Amino acid sequence: LDQECLYRPGIRVMSIFESIINNFNEHMDLTSRHVESLTPYIAESVNLITETLMAGNKILCCTSPVSCAAGHQFCDTLLHCVDLERPALPALLLGSDNHSNLYKLGSHKADDIFSSQIQLFGKPGDALYVISMDDKDKSIINAINTAQELGINIISLTTDRQTVISSIVSNDQVNMILSTQNSGQLIRLQFLISHLLAQLTEQQLFGSH
Repeated sequence: LDQECLYRPGIRVMSIFESIINNFNEHMDLTSRHVESLTPYIAESVNLITETLMAGNKILCCTSPVSCAAGHQFCDTLLHCVDLERPALPALLLGSDNHSNLYKLGSHKADDIFSSQIQLFGKPGDALYVISMDDKDKSIINAINTAQELGINIISLTTDRQTVISSIVSNDQVNMILSTQNSGQLIRLQFLISHLLAQLTEQQLFGSH
């Protein structure tokens, strides 16, 4: 592509290229800054998911509305596959199609949308993967409390601004903390980590190709 052809009178179109390059560089920098701090927790999470599945239990997942796509990716990857032909792994994304609408409207029903489903589908020995960017999301807080009461293990992916959620996750559970104020960067990291959890779990269970 001839970059010169992208210039238009009075418009600095070249800034698009600069923005793309800057975004890639920022993502690489952000990822590298989390490698050392998150690697032990990711490994611990993979071991917990693997042990849960090997014991015949299942993985539940709940997310804040903005993080729902990362939760979908995680569960879909476990249900289907990453690199190998293998049986589906039991993973269930909690919530409903109108969760975001209930959340925006401030409906009290949204506060228990996950906890009620955990009570219905969860059992001791299962694991709950929580992805959240909002410390005020009562549905996430209620989900964690309900899961811990039922003997369900917790893997949480939160931010360093979420002191409430970090405080209610038991010390013997896994709490991965992301450090950035940029919502777009947080979402990209959530996708990366969620995919990595599913991929490494597949490798642990079935080997690498």
